[in-house]
Amino acid sequence: GTVPIALVAMGWLERRSKEQRAVRRDGARYWAVGAAMALANLGASMVLDPEILVIVIWVVMGLGFASFGWLDGDRPTTRMYLAASALSAMIGALSSDAFAAYATISMLFAGLLAGSAVQVYSRYRNA
Repeated sequence: GTVPIALVAMGWLERRSKEQRAVRRDGARYWAVGAAMALANLGASMVLDPEILVIVIWVVMGLGFASFGWLDGDRPTTRMYLAASALSAMIGALSSDAFAAYATISMLFAGLLAGSAVQVYSRYRNA
């Protein structure tokens, strides 16, 4: 529940800040990353057991958001989401209940996404 809200908030803030930026980005690379995330998760949902899938989804999300950070030239964000992706994989591998791990990982990502939204807002609000 909280992850979609954080995603919407982050997208809205990013869109508002885009209008304030002097330098425009090539949106095609961002769309390509988003499409790769969607296709990877769609493909995984077709072939993986649900208990593995609930972890793989977060690994893919972490890698995707790390890619967005890389495209923005934001190394701390890139490292943070790479770490979140690795942590998701470790939690999934060590957990005896993947569905309980899903809830834990989703709270981690909700916090990271909310923090990212605040960072984007404050970065461009002061620009």
